[in-house]
Formats: sequence, C-alpha cells, structure tokens
Amino acid sequence: ATEKKKVGLVYMALYDGKKTITQKHQLFGNRQLIRLRSSRRALNMLRMYLIEK
Repeated sequence: ATEKKKVGLVYMALYDGKKTITQKHQLFGNRQLIRLRSSRRALNMLRMYLIEK
C-alpha cells in the first residue's frame, strides 16, 4: 500500500473485442476477504455483461 494506492484498491477490466469496461473498487477487510469480494465482483461484472448481450 502507498499513499496513492490504498490497501483494498482493486481495478477490473473486461474486453469483448470491441470495447473495454473498467471498474475501480475500494474494498475493506483482510487480504482473504478482499480476494473473495474482488472475485465476486469480477464474476458479477461478467454476469451483468452477459445478461445485457
């Protein structure tokens, strides 16, 4: 962690060959919780993308 990059700062991106979707999340908790929460958010991002197609 640094002043500019806080603990729990997670960036996610999805590219479909035409456009890129990015998300920035500030998650809280210990390392294990942050990994779990970021995985769930990434899967949800993919799920929402597929629903919209």
